[in-house]
Amino acid sequence: MSPDRARKVNEVGIFINPNYKGEITDFDLHNNMCLSDENCAVRIHHIDSNAMLYEIFQIITHGKVFSFHLNPAVEGIHAHAAARLVFVTRTAAESFISDAHSPRGLHIRGQRIEAFWNRDRVSSTESRYGKISRVIRIKGPPQAISIAILTQFFRTQFAFQLVSSKQWVEHDGYRVVELAFSSIRAQSESAVKCFRQFVDQKAPDAGYRVWYSRDPCSPIEVLPSDRRDFRQMRSWR
Repeated sequence: MSPDRARKVNEVGIFINPNYKGEITDFDLHNNMCLSDENCAVRIHHIDSNAMLYEIFQIITHGKVFSFHLNPAVEGIHAHAAARLVFVTRTAAESFISDAHSPRGLHIRGQRIEAFWNRDRVSSTESRYGKISRVIRIKGPPQAISIAILTQFFRTQFAFQLVSSKQWVEHDGYRVVELAFSSIRAQSESAVKCFRQFVDQKAPDAGYRVWYSRDPCSPIEVLPSDRRDFRQMRSWR
């Protein structure tokens, strides 16, 4: 750790174990000053030990996910899995916890989960990540890209968890592959960065395109103009 970084760490009051060899980032420093009513990190308990990632994400319909980390069940110690879920906004986190605490609750494989505020706080990342998401799409020649090809390529670049994936061929003959990662930070963000580097360095004229797509965990917003259209359709009927 550089002297300047050590000074900043001391200024915000973070205790560092003398044996710690890692790095403290600006992200860590910022979150250390996060107030309890700004926290966007949620802890989830009582997740079925056999639940798949896509099953867990099916109950997350409250807002865009910033990061997700699953702690698997441990035989003889923890019968259920647990997870740390961080939303991009505080509003989404509050909505998730509210639904989990409601009489109906939130269930995975028929089992009600428990949700509460995570002890390690994370501030809203909307200002930085408001226009990107954990879901990316890549378009290119059908013989050159597929789910298998891209996941194999990305596994040589960084570690990730894939929640879901799909692919299709469009009218122009090019294939589109959609990959939904479990996190923005260090996953979808890294995927876009390293794929753009690959294209720039090795295939600038191959017709590739990569972009962020909508996170299905985000509620679909209906614009006022659309609401008027819906009312007109009902009156027309």
